Amino acid sequence: MLSRYQRYIAHKNNARYRGIAWELSYSQWRMIWARSGHWHKRGTSKGKYVMARYGDIGPYSVANVKIITHSANCSEGHLGKHRSYSTKRKISNAAKRVGSDTEERKRRSERAKKQHQQGKFGRATWKTEAEVVDEKISNTLKRNKKNSKRLQSHIASQSSKEMSRRSYQRKIFQSSGGTP
Repeated sequence: MLSRYQRYIAHKNNARYRGIAWELSYSQWRMIWARSGHWHKRGTSKGKYVMARYGDIGPYSVANVKIITHSANCSEGHLGKHRSYSTKRKISNAAKRVGSDTEERKRRSERAKKQHQQGKFGRATWKTEAEVVDEKISNTLKRNKKNSKRLQSHIASQSSKEMSRRSYQRKIFQSSGGTP
């Protein structure tokens, strides 16, 4: 989970990526969220809250931001804009094409990876092959270590049971008149 400071940096980088000026310090950004009382409801899904600029104009600054629901922010962004039927159809078809075209998804994924490497995007959300292999090895070692401890514990308990059994047999043998 990201810390508040990491979320601040992500928000700042997102604004920079979109070409929007950023004039908020971390303490100002945090104070705005604290005063809103909606920090725990942050997000870009239904019912969540976002930091929005008045009229989507100008920089992110103390005097130019407000905390509103994501849906209200989307509505404000579309105020006064009317899309023609053909534009709506183009948007719909493009969305369908992206979802079903594996080549298009690969192209977008590669473009995103390049942007991450150039520092123009947020943090990478995938692992390299080396990281995947390292993680598998680490998990295997942890599993083997856990199994090894279980086995040692089992052997110890079995050997103590065996020792108790032999001690009992020795006492029985000695009490019946036999010599060890």
